[in-house]
Amino acid sequence: MNASIIIKIAFWGILYLLVQVLVMKGINLGWDEKVYMQVFFYPIFLLTLPFKIPQYAILLVGFSLGLSLDFFYDSPGVHSFACVLLSYSRKWVTILLEPRGGYAVNASPTYDSMGASWFLSYTALLLFLHIFSYFCIEIFTFAYLGTILVKTVFSFLLSFVIIILFHYVLSPLES
Repeated sequence: MNASIIIKIAFWGILYLLVQVLVMKGINLGWDEKVYMQVFFYPIFLLTLPFKIPQYAILLVGFSLGLSLDFFYDSPGVHSFACVLLSYSRKWVTILLEPRGGYAVNASPTYDSMGASWFLSYTALLLFLHIFSYFCIEIFTFAYLGTILVKTVFSFLLSFVIIILFHYVLSPLES
């Protein structure tokens, strides 16, 4: 990978981080004075990193992004865990969803390069895993499994719609 691609990826990573912290952090919806919906916008950055990036680099980027978010959210390790799990699981989900002819050498896991069906499945699986793991670690007890599932489902639906709309309009990391 050349320097211009690395600079482009770093730019979008910082932009996603800022949008999450400055805009999406304030969107918390719920009822009965409890928050059941949060927007997880930043996972789209990890989801759309090009396939040609080595696994160890994706794990490092995921950890760095999660650690930065933990700093801003004052949530030690919660975002880091969820981001590293997403980064690790990404490889296995791409193997699970691999097309018959395999992936093109310079392909990216985006709507434009992989198609709508593949991208929606890929995003849904990894985003749900990310959000579920986030709430499991945040609450840290399965005594509240119902609350974890409600928060996961509502946050997933809201985040998924926002991510798909954003990605469909901009496709920022498309090579």
